[in-house]
Amino acid sequence: MFQGKYQEKYWEFFDALIKAAERDHILGKYKGKEYGQHPDGWGLVIIHRGTQRYMVYKSLKSIFEERNILKKLLNQVLGQEVSIIAHARNAGTFKKNIESVHPFSYVTNSATTIFVAHNGSLSKEFFGNELKLNEIIVENLCDSHLFAMWVAQKWNSFEKSLKELVIKNVVKSALNVFIAELSDAEPTLYAISYLNEEYLRKKGKTEEQIKILRNYYRLHYCINEILVFASSTVADYVSIIPREEWMTLKLSGELIRVLHRNITTAGLI
Repeated sequence: MFQGKYQEKYWEFFDALIKAAERDHILGKYKGKEYGQHPDGWGLVIIHRGTQRYMVYKSLKSIFEERNILKKLLNQVLGQEVSIIAHARNAGTFKKNIESVHPFSYVTNSATTIFVAHNGSLSKEFFGNELKLNEIIVENLCDSHLFAMWVAQKWNSFEKSLKELVIKNVVKSALNVFIAELSDAEPTLYAISYLNEEYLRKKGKTEEQIKILRNYYRLHYCINEILVFASSTVADYVSIIPREEWMTLKLSGELIRVLHRNITTAGLI
C-alpha cells in the first residue's frame, strides 16, 4: 500500500512486490523449498487525491508476467498524489478466478467506497451464514472476497466487528488487511494485523513453523515524504528504505488508520 506523490524512484516498491511474488523466500522456507510464488493473478487500485477518480486493474496472469503493464499503469500517474493498493495472489488449494483477485471494491453501509486486499485464511462458512449467501456463491468466491463483502456491511461498526472475528475464531491463520476508503479529499487508509497462533497450534503447526509464519505475516510501514505498507518479503527486496527505518504492526492484533498523515491505532483484542 502506497500513498504520496508517485515518482520514478518509487517504482522500487512495486518492483519489490514483483520480486516477492516470483521468489518469496519466507514462503519457501515454510514449505521447505528455496522459494514460493504468488502466481495466481494480481490487481491494483490507484486513487487520485482530491477527486472521486480511481482506476482498477485485475489479471489472472502473474504479476511477474505483467511487469511492463504495471510499469505503464504507474507511469500514467508520475508526479501525481495517489493512494495505491497492489496485491499478488497465492490461491493455494482454492480455485483461480478473476472474482478472487484482490483488491475488492464495495459500497459500505456508511455510503462510502472501500477497496480491500487480504492475506491469511478465514472461515468462509461464517461469512456465508452472516451474508445469507447461496452455497454456489460461497463456493466460488475466496474467503478474502467474502470478508470484503461482509466488512462493507459492518463498516459503521468497523472496529467492533473486527474484534468479533477474533473472538469467534473466524481467523484461521491471519487477518492481514489493507483498506482504502474513498472520500472527498485524501483517502483514508487502514492496515490490520493479526496472527491466530492458538489456531495454528491446534492444527499441528510446530513452533518453528509458527516462527516462520510470524515473519511471513508481519506487516511493515514507513512514513517520510510518502507512506508505504509492505509484507516482510516485499520489505526485504526494498533497498531505498533501510531495514531499521521500517516500523511493524503487532501480530497480536493491531489496526492503524491514516488520514492526512495522522495515524491512530487500536487493538483488536
